[in-house]
Formats: sequence, C-alpha cells, structure tokens
Amino acid sequence: MAALKERLLASLRKAITALEDEGIPFAVVGGLAVGVRAEPRITRDIDLVVPVADDAEGEAKLLVLQRRGFAIESVFERKGGRLSTVRTRHPVAPEVLVDFLLSNCLIEAEIVEQAGREVVAHGAECLVAQSWHLLAMKVLANRKKDQADIQLLIEGGTKATVRKAREALDLMQKRGAAPGRNLEAELARHIREVGTSKGERRVGGRRLKALIARNPRWSRR
Repeated sequence: MAALKERLLASLRKAITALEDEGIPFAVVGGLAVGVRAEPRITRDIDLVVPVADDAEGEAKLLVLQRRGFAIESVFERKGGRLSTVRTRHPVAPEVLVDFLLSNCLIEAEIVEQAGREVVAHGAECLVAQSWHLLAMKVLANRKKDQADIQLLIEGGTKATVRKAREALDLMQKRGAAPGRNLEAELARHIREVGTSKGERRVGGRRLKALIARNPRWSRR
C-alpha cells in the first residue's frame, strides 16, 4: 500500500507541475479531494478538473500535457460530442490513472474558482475542490463506489455544505449535465439514507477537528 501511495504521489506531482508551469487552471477532485475535505481514504487514481470553453481549447491543453509526458489512454464524450473526460497515464507511475475532467459536470469553472489551496499529500500542494462541489459531483456520478464518499461528505458537512451542493446540482442541470434526472431529489435521498434509526450521525470534518482541538488527548494513540 505504501508503494501505491508513493506512485500516486509521483504522478500527482507531475500533473501539478505540468499544469502550473503551463498556466492551466485546475483543481483536484475525486478520492484525493475527499481525503482532504472529509476523511483520508485509499484511492488508486487522480481526478483533476480543467475548465475549457470548448473542445478546441481542451484539445490544445491536452496537447500541452502530452508534451509533458501524459499519454492519452481513453477519451470520453458527452452526448452531443463534446469532450468530457480524458484518461491518461504518466511514465513516472504508469499504473496510476490521471483523469482530466473537461466538461464532466459543466461547472468546472466554478469548481476551480471556489477551490482552496491545500496540502493534498506530502510535498504536493494545490487547489482542491470544496466539499459541496465534491458532494455534487459524487451525486452526479451516481456510481455504487461513490456511496461511501457521499456519506462521508454529508456526515462531515454542515447545512451550508448541503445548501451549496444543491445550488451546484441545480446549475449542473441548467447547463444540461444530467437530462432526465432530478439531482436535487437524489441528494435528498442520500441525506435521508445517511440518518440512522437512533437519530445519530457520525462526527467528522470541521466538527471533529473542533472537538479534538478542545480535547487534545483524544488525538493521542
């Protein structure tokens, strides 16, 4: 597991360096970002949102990344043909997938604009998406493997987190990200499912940090 973390970090550093050197705006999302905003967890790939106005801009940025060593493995399109996600690998750690999300959720620009600079891992610092955007993206993805992250983000979040996630989902839908779905209703269902019959909820995120700050011995092992 330690070896995987080192390889993941090596790829992340390459991506951060390439994007920052080339002046390409981006933010970390996916499992790495959830680990920063909610609770550290194991992940095997890297997800980065890269806002682009259109496919021409996306293709130009991908060409730059190719020159920086990122080999394109798969390309995913939205209905209508627009580039959505481009999956790459870097030779520094070829087993690690690095996904560049160009129009995956159609609010990439807002995600980067509101992102905060954080330490993602040792020696790697960059913009990381906010918890409400991560929650909205996980609801949009609608995959079984995202359920645990959705639970973490809801449990560790606040009323403001949920409100802003609803606003993000509404904006996604207005821009056509999920035709035929009611994303806000799906979020509401997830919130109901997180609750338990005892009326309890797991403490995490800022609430847990505040408790530990008031009771430093809690963090001792």
